[in-house]
Amino acid sequence: MLITLEALTLKRWGSLPQSTILSIDPGETTGIAVFQGIQLIFHDQIVGAVDEQAAQIYSLLKEYTPHKVIIEEYRIYQWQAQNHAWSDVFTARLIGALEYVVRQSKIPLYKQTAQVAKNFATDKKLKDWGFWIKGKKHARDAVRHGLYNIIFKGDGGSNGN
Repeated sequence: MLITLEALTLKRWGSLPQSTILSIDPGETTGIAVFQGIQLIFHDQIVGAVDEQAAQIYSLLKEYTPHKVIIEEYRIYQWQAQNHAWSDVFTARLIGALEYVVRQSKIPLYKQTAQVAKNFATDKKLKDWGFWIKGKKHARDAVRHGLYNIIFKGDGGSNGN
C-alpha cells in the first residue's frame, strides 16, 4: 500500500508544513529544489564557477525567501582520497561559498548526508509521489533532501550547523 507524502507528513507532525525550503545538491552541476509546504514549486540545475553558482543561489534566496536552506554535506572519504589528489575540490569550495551567502541572508542552514536523503526518498518514492524529474539527476537529489527534511525535521529542523 502506497502511503502518500501528505499522509506521511500528517502522521509524523499532525499538520502540513507551511514553510518554504530551498534544498541544494552542490557540485559542478548543482541541483536546486524549492518547496512551499510539501509542494515542489521550483526545481533546476545550474552550472558554472563557484562564484557564479553562489550568485544564482543568492538570487533564489531573494526571490523565494526560504525559512531554511538544506545543503548536502560533503566529505572526502578515505577510499575516495586518491581521486581528489591535485583537485581544487570544487564541491567543498562551493559549499563554503553557499554557507557564506545563506548566513549573510540570515536564513538557517542545515546539512544532510547524501545517504539519508537517498535512502529515504528512493527513485520509486519520487515516482509514486510525483516528484520524478526526468533527465535532471541533480535536481532530483535536491528534491530528495527537501523531502527528507520535511518528513524528519519538520518546520523547525534540528540538524543545524
